Amino acid sequence: MNYQALLALNLAGILAWASAPGRVVGVATAEGSFRVDHAPVSGNATLFDGATVQTEEAASRLRLDKGTRVELAAESRARVFGGRTLLDAGLSEMQTSSGYQIEARSLRIATGGAKSVARVRLDGDKTVLVAAVNGPVRVFNSAGLLLANVNSGTTLRFEPQAGAQDAFEFSGCLLRKAGKLILVDQTANQTVEVRGDAAQLGAQVGNRVRIKGPAAGTPLVMNVQALEQIGLGGCVAVAAGAGADPVGRAPAPAPAAEPSNGHSALIAGVAVAGAGGAIAGVVLGTRKKTKSP
Repeated sequence: MNYQALLALNLAGILAWASAPGRVVGVATAEGSFRVDHAPVSGNATLFDGATVQTEEAASRLRLDKGTRVELAAESRARVFGGRTLLDAGLSEMQTSSGYQIEARSLRIATGGAKSVARVRLDGDKTVLVAAVNGPVRVFNSAGLLLANVNSGTTLRFEPQAGAQDAFEFSGCLLRKAGKLILVDQTANQTVEVRGDAAQLGAQVGNRVRIKGPAAGTPLVMNVQALEQIGLGGCVAVAAGAGADPVGRAPAPAPAAEPSNGHSALIAGVAVAGAGGAIAGVVLGTRKKTKSP
């Protein structure tokens, strides 16, 4: 075989290898048409690593490795990988016991147990709604920092703030536990250690406060630069639930855990707020458009 023929054979082999699909990660099914990598599909299709699935008037179910189930509502789009689904548009629902995640914009969403179901919806240009069903759901930023623990039956709204990646603001009960000061933020369902002026902080133990300042570490440790009292007392039950030192009974009740307007937490530049309602689940087996409130 001459040199030119050998070179052509090698080149053909390289091109064939480069154009071959990645490994199989699952199967997509729908009672209707959808698209996989822009190609129209009806019924079902094998999914290779990195495939793009786009639904039309019917929702689609993705059955992935290790028993992971991901569902896409009508008029949704996502890229599917071996360990994550990247939601580009619409609404998705996930149940997994393998550590699989949904990525939505700059967020990573993971379930807290095998029976937990996470629902994720993209709203507008930058807002992400996350709902927890049948168990807790955890939300992280792209660097792996925990932004919120979403309780079962709860929906939270996440919105990155431009130019504020190092901004932290929490609101909740200031308590003392094991000789340290902590703040329990009930919207993000997070507990952070707080440090700063001992006299100023100590005077607010048992009250509801808003604090601002830089934070670092996992779990978070916050250096308080600004403190504002937003409620006198109301932390008896919160202290008991957090295993903190008991506080005196307060004359004023605690506010609702999840305010329906404004945000009570700003974590690494991401605003976290109660969404004020549930996200409707993905409806399978229909050719009607899935709608959510």
